[in-house]
Amino acid sequence: MAGVIPLRPETRRLGERADDNACTEPGGAMAMAEVTDERGPIEPTLDDPLVDSAPGEGCFEHERVLNEVRRRLFGRGPTTRIGRYRVLRSLGAGGMGEVYLGRDEELGREVAIKRVRTGELRGAEQERLRREARALARLSHPNVVQVYEVGTEGGRTFVAMEFVDGATLGQWLSAEPRSWREILEVFLAAGRGLAAAHGAGLIHRDFKPDNVLLSDAGEVRVADFGLVLEGDEVAARRSERSEGASLGLGLAAAPSRGSDLGLRVSAHGAILGTIRYMALEQLCGLEVDARSDQFSFCVALYEALYDAPPFVCSSALARLEALRDDDPRVPQSGRGRAPRGLWRVLCRGLAREPEARWSSMEELLGQLERAAGRRRRAWLGAAGVATGFAAALALVLLPGADETDETEDRCALVERELHGVWDADARTGLEARYAGLEAEHAADSVARVSQGLERWSGAWVEARGELCVAQRDHAVAPELARAQGLCLERQRRAVGELVELLLEPASVDPARRGDELARAVEFIAAQPSPEACQTQLALLGLEPPPAEAVEAVEGVRLDIERAHQLRVLGRLERGAELAEASDLAAVELGYGPLMAEARAERGKAELATGSLTRGRELVQEAIDLAERHGHDALAAELWLAQALRTVSDFRELERGRWELRRATVADSRLEPSTRRQARLADARAQLAHVSGDRLDAERAYVEALELSAEDPLAALDRPTYLGNLADLIASEDAERALEYRREAVFEAEELFGPGHPEVGMPLYKLGNALLDVAGEDEQAKLALQRAVAIWSSSHSRPHEELVLAKLVLGTLALRAGRSKLAESYADAAEREQRETLPDAHPSRVVTEHLRVAIHAARGEHHKALVHTRRALSMLEQRFSLEHPHAQQMQLDAVASLLALGHLDEAMRLLETVQTPSPRSPLAAPHHLNWCEVHLRRGELDAALEDLQALDGAYLGSYAFSHAFLSALVEVRRGGASRASLDRLSELRRESALSQAQVLGWWADLGVTKLELAELGIDAPDLWPPPK
Repeated sequence: MAGVIPLRPETRRLGERADDNACTEPGGAMAMAEVTDERGPIEPTLDDPLVDSAPGEGCFEHERVLNEVRRRLFGRGPTTRIGRYRVLRSLGAGGMGEVYLGRDEELGREVAIKRVRTGELRGAEQERLRREARALARLSHPNVVQVYEVGTEGGRTFVAMEFVDGATLGQWLSAEPRSWREILEVFLAAGRGLAAAHGAGLIHRDFKPDNVLLSDAGEVRVADFGLVLEGDEVAARRSERSEGASLGLGLAAAPSRGSDLGLRVSAHGAILGTIRYMALEQLCGLEVDARSDQFSFCVALYEALYDAPPFVCSSALARLEALRDDDPRVPQSGRGRAPRGLWRVLCRGLAREPEARWSSMEELLGQLERAAGRRRRAWLGAAGVATGFAAALALVLLPGADETDETEDRCALVERELHGVWDADARTGLEARYAGLEAEHAADSVARVSQGLERWSGAWVEARGELCVAQRDHAVAPELARAQGLCLERQRRAVGELVELLLEPASVDPARRGDELARAVEFIAAQPSPEACQTQLALLGLEPPPAEAVEAVEGVRLDIERAHQLRVLGRLERGAELAEASDLAAVELGYGPLMAEARAERGKAELATGSLTRGRELVQEAIDLAERHGHDALAAELWLAQALRTVSDFRELERGRWELRRATVADSRLEPSTRRQARLADARAQLAHVSGDRLDAERAYVEALELSAEDPLAALDRPTYLGNLADLIASEDAERALEYRREAVFEAEELFGPGHPEVGMPLYKLGNALLDVAGEDEQAKLALQRAVAIWSSSHSRPHEELVLAKLVLGTLALRAGRSKLAESYADAAEREQRETLPDAHPSRVVTEHLRVAIHAARGEHHKALVHTRRALSMLEQRFSLEHPHAQQMQLDAVASLLALGHLDEAMRLLETVQTPSPRSPLAAPHHLNWCEVHLRRGELDAALEDLQALDGAYLGSYAFSHAFLSALVEVRRGGASRASLDRLSELRRESALSQAQVLGWWADLGVTKLELAELGIDAPDLWPPPK
């Protein structure tokens, strides 16, 4: 009969040994099983010794098949039994043994019988397996396959259990497309089975879709607990390991390439689990517990929802390295756009370290249900009505007369809709999340975030209640009600997403939490008011998505909002990944307005990560999509941002003007907005400023300031407008610019808090301006030191403002006469800039300027000139030489040339510098340089004219130089006046010039001892003079 049913097939599975002909039990030749998973084989390699091995115990199956053949051919033959159960047929085989369908003839029911392979196990180990199986028999739960009996037959342990007639979860997933809700419902049921097992002290250790059974009646059962351990067995297993074993999952715990990967294989040769679903600690043979099952559960659910594995799985070694080194992949697609909240829950369950996962399966399941519940509340039904405003108020139909009382109750309970969004638990969690943060602004920022959310929630409940009552009273048109409801619901979801992000455990490196909290203050302050939903109804005019796509569209919009929040909070990589995924999903849906929104966020993400050209291209694509599909609000926003970027980053003035016109046209199609009008004015001002039209720029800045005073949202931009205006007029009216800078600091402190990073830059600019004002050194130092303290406590490294902080400290050290310390700060700033900025980036000019000052203070004018020219080269790549920064550096170069005695070259360069207005900070160095040139040439009348040009001008830190040159010219013209001498005597004590600088300067001017005596300077070597 061997010709009918081959007993030894000619082909073998990968790794099966050719000498597998033993047929005695226990024991037998070993066979290496193919390493597989639900999605195909993982090909073993020389580096991947993670292939299953099990005894080749084929005799029982050989006997069963022969008995079955005899019965079929001859109508009689011996009955194959395992214990009291008659074996009907084979159901399959796994790493721990074979499974048969049997019949319990005493109770008249079918059972599944698992024969556990124990061929090479010692007696004590066989007994342990039986104890583990008996532990399963004690567990009774509707989502766990029930174990009926544990016994021994022919030296083999068997387990008789409930037979589930149906399919595995893997088969169910593959049979037809399933919605995310269907998938989650099945997995939640399976998860409850796992949780019950954990509660009984059991660990599954091989959870995967093929070990979950779905009956034809829809019941879900977790099966194949063949690898479980009782809780008290863990200690016994632990004692068998090396004392050096550890749960730490750093590099030291990970096995090296080519080793046995630290895999702990059972005594009978079976790998303890399925590679695709194993956690790192399980792959490395370390201690496993319920959190390892949680990891496997999350891998399986991730794959089911997103049609892809969360980690690379091309080979066992690749999977091990991915678990050790990589984070789970951000989902790129999914079944019906699964809620983003599910991914966030799964992400924690997939954490590398067990301690970072959810504390239990119960907590994981609760979080999954919460995420799914929030999504269900959020969707809009096909009729365009918000089914997600919670059950308290569904905008499905206006109530009839007999429903009035019920509706009144509903309208009074709308506050419940914010449960889980912003409530007492969220407030407590926010305080705990940022407790102990060292950032200067931390306590104030937590309070501001909390207060801002309180204000928003109060306004939301009020607006929501008013809409409910208006619907009840038929006082609002249905279309308008739907638009208002949609606006309010989107705000609710956006705030809920933000709060969840802020409360996300271990979501951000502790060093960056201060920066994130600061950004949250700005985000909350800029959150649109719920009251705006009554007037800002731009989306009402958009073509609605097809009814069948409404849910999917809202899902992608939720992801876009999430990407936006991640970007604003500084989590750029995650935000960019989600923005790209949202863009791809929007294209797949084909709904035009959504495509524009997604493309815009993707472009903004590229810009935030420094990809200016690519980001600009994506934003332009978003503008085209927005205009094509009538999304005017988005088009107006993007045209304005594009215009500012074109002017500031690309210096393309004509294109910037054209884009600004497009922004103005797009804005004219929208409901009036004070903040948009103010931003348009600021954009016009910046364009005029860069174009050299100072008067138009000033008028536009003033307009922006006036508009921003009328609206709370627009007021958030006031410190920026004030700083821009101060930058504009500083070259003409330094004193008025100083007042604007003081006002900018005050406004920023009022808006964001005195220690917030947004206050740092206004303080920095104020301090720098004060350094140029005689007698204001102490105030300048206070402002600059505050800026440094704010930046240092708020930002993680590297950060542009931390570089500025070092340069500030260098400047203060230099003014205190500590040039070596100043140089060390300059070196540190340059190192950080070298890591983050290209060589010629304009931000590096500030470092070069500090080096110029350091070398000038030491009298090292050759070196000062080198850094001056380097700074000018950087500036030329971005600005024209007429720009105030470039003019300042040219004047520094003139000073170095004069100190080196290169008079002619200094004159030629000085002739190219525009003559500034008397109130410009550049006026003093410009005219004083000319004065020196004329003095050295003996042209006293011309030197006097240079000094007279500064009458009433802003002198700042050049006051002493002006006083000295004025008195010296008078001495050389016949004698200095008492007023000039008194002024010189007073100002010489305030001079910031070093001894090397002042003595070298006098030598360059040819000042004699007699002249110094006439000037009242009796001890020139004593410098600086005592105050």
